[in-house]
Amino acid sequence: MQPEKEDLSLKHLAHDLNNIFTRILTSIELLKRKSQTSENYSVLLNNIESGTYLASEIIENAIGNSASPVKTRRVNVNSIIQDVVRSFMLQHGNRIKFSLILEPKLKLINAKYTDIYRIIMNLTANAVEAINGEGKIEITSKFLAGNDCLLIEISDSGCGIEPDVIEHIFTDQFSTKPIENNSGVGLSIVKQLVESFGGSITVQSDKQIGTTFTINFPVASLAKQKETEIKKTILIAED
Repeated sequence: MQPEKEDLSLKHLAHDLNNIFTRILTSIELLKRKSQTSENYSVLLNNIESGTYLASEIIENAIGNSASPVKTRRVNVNSIIQDVVRSFMLQHGNRIKFSLILEPKLKLINAKYTDIYRIIMNLTANAVEAINGEGKIEITSKFLAGNDCLLIEISDSGCGIEPDVIEHIFTDQFSTKPIENNSGVGLSIVKQLVESFGGSITVQSDKQIGTTFTINFPVASLAKQKETEIKKTILIAED
């Protein structure tokens, strides 16, 4: 197959998948409204929703044009936090207590689902690695009305960060981990992702007490939220 025809074929495939994903997400939204009283149903629906968003953005990234502007959508951070923590609990729940303090009906942000997932996943992975033996990880989300922003805190009871290291942790390619253990995207990339959506990230740490990363994101504007509620789509490829 010629490259031009192959590229066109991929765009047609992406367009068809876009229609499928849109139908799935619309159905999820309707089911959520009908099953608000059942926590079990809500968890399952959130899993399906997060998987659909991840799949759609992976396809978009694979065929997208790097020169094109980044497409964002309204993102439910609480759903991502719960999804990430569930995966870590399966591996580390026997030695680490995960505590979630998530504000109900948290306001949404404009971002890429996969990038927010990467941010939460990597900060949680760092927290897990900082704990030698048993410990605790606490993740908090809340809306700061005064600043019109969303706050996320990821705290661990691990070993803490040395004072002479903490000032460099957001530096590009800086790491205290051996190469074979350095599997994350790195805190410098986490910082870049946070800032790409208008956010900020800070860190506070005490040796033998633990570390807290604090992230602030501007919330999605009310006008943008209403517009998205009226027409909820996933754009993967143009017609």
